[in-house]
Amino acid sequence: NTLSTAMHCIINDLPYKTGEYIQSHPEGLDFVPSSIDLSSVELELVNAMSRERILKTFLDDVRGKYDYVLIDCPPSLGMMPINALSAADSVLIPVQAQYFSMRGLLQLIRTIDKVQRRQNPHLKIEGIVLTLVDNRTNLSRDVSAMLRDAYGANVHIFKTEIPMCVRAAESPSFGKSIFDYDPRGKATLAYEQLAREVLTLGRKKELGRGGFAPTR
Repeated sequence: NTLSTAMHCIINDLPYKTGEYIQSHPEGLDFVPSSIDLSSVELELVNAMSRERILKTFLDDVRGKYDYVLIDCPPSLGMMPINALSAADSVLIPVQAQYFSMRGLLQLIRTIDKVQRRQNPHLKIEGIVLTLVDNRTNLSRDVSAMLRDAYGANVHIFKTEIPMCVRAAESPSFGKSIFDYDPRGKATLAYEQLAREVLTLGRKKELGRGGFAPTR
């Protein structure tokens, strides 16, 4: 059972049980596996009723059981990312330290704006995080500076940058996360720091609204 199976059932009004699609990982998180079949679901979505909200229908069944639900999206602006944006509370945008990524970022922000106006008025941009950064090169430094100059006044840009790391690219081939495969590596430590920065930002926003800031 994968996410594509569940979405197929929702599109075609077939019975399904959300719990049958959730698996547990030894590192302490639950996940719903994906598969290549999601490409065929994208075609089904074209003619589906409420096609932008199919993923939201699935996630609404489990939303109250978790502190956080992370949706990993492909680098495209097709129906699957639109479904993710319609279901999400906020968006964290990873941007590679390359010029073409900068150009794609503008189109993504425009798409997020459309989803906010038409599908999900509560959606907000959590921030932008630079990835695959190699500070030994002028290119990475230039892109980082351009990104902060162009978007820093309107969108939060995280101080933490994820460095380019061979060990991070190797870990999937061993069936391990980067935290298990290279627990003290530079990419691992950067992801841990990014998580702390995201949580700190969330607490500040809650306090700014006069709400309760969770401590975990």
